[in-house]
Amino acid sequence: MLKMNMMNVVFVTDENYALPTRAAIRSVIANAAGDDPLTVHVVCDDEVRAETERRFIALGTARATVRVLRVENQYKDILHVRAHYTHATYLRFDLPQLLPELERVLYLDGDVIVQGDLRELYATPFGNCCVAAALDCLDPYAANYVQNQLFFSPNRYFNAGMLLMNLAAFRREGLTRQLVEFTQQRPWLMLQDQDALNVVLQGQVKYVGAEYNVMLPSYQKPKYQKLGRMANWKVLHFADNRKPWQSPAVYAGEVFMRYLAPEDWPECRVYAGA
Repeated sequence: MLKMNMMNVVFVTDENYALPTRAAIRSVIANAAGDDPLTVHVVCDDEVRAETERRFIALGTARATVRVLRVENQYKDILHVRAHYTHATYLRFDLPQLLPELERVLYLDGDVIVQGDLRELYATPFGNCCVAAALDCLDPYAANYVQNQLFFSPNRYFNAGMLLMNLAAFRREGLTRQLVEFTQQRPWLMLQDQDALNVVLQGQVKYVGAEYNVMLPSYQKPKYQKLGRMANWKVLHFADNRKPWQSPAVYAGEVFMRYLAPEDWPECRVYAGA
């Protein structure tokens, strides 16, 4: 295992996901072990309010810096969105260029809560791989889509809510361009950038343990039951359409609530009663 002194964690968000992203950042910082420094990069589009940016930066601590990168989203006019997805999700394609000084980053979706130190994951050797990720827990409908529309094995399909990214390899192989072109040519993609990442990066993925991306409400599936108590799950991913900041009945929602601050409560539907 490589030794990494500085850990760089990245979130990509827009105004709609600012609330859960703040909770996710707090969980990363609170559970980071040791005294080594940590930098959290928040990449957001240029429509994010200045007050939202200020609240992100204020999450920093003595050993954890929170840095905000406001960028123009070039994908709004050329790539499609569907369901609850927004164009902000495509900004992770640009991380190799937005963070040119870094060789690796740990990307996390804004709807996760981290329950343990992630430095061991961060130090995972890439070998010849471009990303490290955990397998997705596909339902039968999604598995059929992956098999028959993407012509890709559902047993190799990873979830992109947690990606340890080899930015040096992305730049060397021109993967940003490949990902954009793949997505642009297939406006029918169901899971958009996640589909593109799986197909374009096939054969270049290092698979890590399911505990690093436990997708709720899939907790009842055997792969998660084998992990033991929820306290052992390093990353909880609220990947269902029902989110803990919107509905009080979401499984493990109380874990998410621990990482809200009082100033977040008016924006949280569970507290606001909306």
